[in-house]
Amino acid sequence: FGELLIGSTAERVVRTGLTSVLVVAGPPTAPYRRPLVAVDGSASARLALELAARLCAASPQAEIDVVHVLTPTHAPIGGDLPLAPTAPRDVERRARAEVGAWLAELGLDVAWHLDVVEGDPRAQILATARARGSDLVAVRTHGRTGLRRALVGSVAEAVIRGAATDVLVARLPAAD
Repeated sequence: FGELLIGSTAERVVRTGLTSVLVVAGPPTAPYRRPLVAVDGSASARLALELAARLCAASPQAEIDVVHVLTPTHAPIGGDLPLAPTAPRDVERRARAEVGAWLAELGLDVAWHLDVVEGDPRAQILATARARGSDLVAVRTHGRTGLRRALVGSVAEAVIRGAATDVLVARLPAAD
């Protein structure tokens, strides 16, 4: 019961730490070859992609799977009209261009595949990792604490709890 209220040590490190964290699920069996990186256009998602690609650089057979999750649109608070949804094809085109540009800027020549899916990011990232046979899942974190974390939840923490693989949580260093 205490674990539910306080959270695991790994989750606390992810939530309050000042750097990226690799949460290892078990003893290593081989270099990472099939990471899944969740992206959303943010600088910390770019960092997650860079870190995952660099972790896989030693494996010539490595391929990177990238997932961008579209959350369902909801009516704004106090409103009765739903928000205008973004066309999945437009999102996919932008995500494909962005990921390609990031990898090119980083000087990384790796094979990669993009999936754009709709739903709850926590569930969709885990489902995509299982479907793709990922051996590493890379996500970003906001590092929310307190009430904001309780209300919004944490994708990173849900992925750590639900993944059968190692999880890399990318966090940009705090600005001075």
